[in-house]
Amino acid sequence: MNSMMSGSFTWRRVLISSGLLLAFLLAAFVFYLFGIGVLPFARGSRMGAYQRLWRALDRYYVYWDMTPIAPGDLKARYDSKIADAEAACRDMSGPCEPYRLALTEMLAELQDGHTRVFPPPPHAFPPVAVREIEGSAVIVWIAPESEAETAGLMPGDIIVTVDGLPVEDALQRVPAWAIAFAAPHTRTYKRYANLLMGEPDSPVTLTVEDTSGGRRKVVLHRQPWPKSDWQPIESRRLESGWGYIAVRTLNQGPGLIKTFDATLDGMMDAPGLILDLRSNGGGNSMWGDRMVGRLLTDTLSYGKECFRARHPYHIWTKGCHTLEVQPRGKPYSRPVAVLLNTNVHSSAEWMAAGLCTTGRARCFGRITAGNTGNPVPFHLPDATVYYSTGDFHLLDGARLNGLGVAPHEGVAWTLEDVRAGRDPDMDAARAWLSEVASQK
Repeated sequence: MNSMMSGSFTWRRVLISSGLLLAFLLAAFVFYLFGIGVLPFARGSRMGAYQRLWRALDRYYVYWDMTPIAPGDLKARYDSKIADAEAACRDMSGPCEPYRLALTEMLAELQDGHTRVFPPPPHAFPPVAVREIEGSAVIVWIAPESEAETAGLMPGDIIVTVDGLPVEDALQRVPAWAIAFAAPHTRTYKRYANLLMGEPDSPVTLTVEDTSGGRRKVVLHRQPWPKSDWQPIESRRLESGWGYIAVRTLNQGPGLIKTFDATLDGMMDAPGLILDLRSNGGGNSMWGDRMVGRLLTDTLSYGKECFRARHPYHIWTKGCHTLEVQPRGKPYSRPVAVLLNTNVHSSAEWMAAGLCTTGRARCFGRITAGNTGNPVPFHLPDATVYYSTGDFHLLDGARLNGLGVAPHEGVAWTLEDVRAGRDPDMDAARAWLSEVASQK
């Protein structure tokens, strides 16, 4: 009897000890997750969260050697700004805008497109898109049935002044967070693209020059752009039977792959394929790999990704691992032309690397954004910060961030191209496919 009681008591002690150990380990793990900011429901004080953010950046951030400012100097400059912001909002119940603004300005100094505060400061655009063409700020798109269309603006109109300022001066007003990218060519692209950005519902007065050289003033209003019939994947048949597939985003669910597969299956007889990645901002690199897999007959290595430290979002992976694509489904093995521009970002650049740097495709257009980072979230009061943890290297060892994927054939758009409605990237791809066909 005593032996049975003693055994029962021993088992109770074991169970209690095991429970206490598990509770301790669970508490330690939760404390670890709190420290690296991945618990959205446990944000702590504003200054405390700021200090924890810096510890996470010090441990995981992969681009300190690329930033224009030393981390210690940056933190020293913003410690007092964060303290002032916290003091200003101590008695506030809502979001602390000074705190968000200080974080936004601080991270913008890193010049890393994947390290930023979300959501960004409120902003909107008038119903036109602007790009740099031949050194000028040129309207390249106008929203249908908008006030810009009613005002008679046309693609190819040149913006001369913005709210009375010459374009050269107006470009300097674009906020730092809107052009915070590592590659100089991407900062220039974004500066022109965001030239007309401003407070929602605010007016902007433009002086524009039309095709005849005449100038006039137009007042537009910054508002959310109207809904369009934009689709994540668009396709059509071109002359000579070539297939055209535009992949506009990788930021979708598994249905994106089903749509791509169905589209490609309908073009298996095409003698050549044009894959348009222009202005694809990225999303899930898995979807890009699966699309590229349909264009392969053998396993393809296209680079490597490196992590400084183990993080739960990356299944505690540390060091570098090779990036490979496996063939998938019925392969399309005929010539592929890929269209690129400077607005191709992130995982879409991985997709471009898999096609353009390995010999599988011929690529046309302009160098991509050079903006990759595999960011993870850090939850703070009033905001969430995303910061880069993955450093992508191309096959030649070069870092993709700050560089981009270069096309085999660079294509520079002209003012006349915009005004005539031509697409010189498509023209270059068509010419190459025709050349390949003539050599058979």
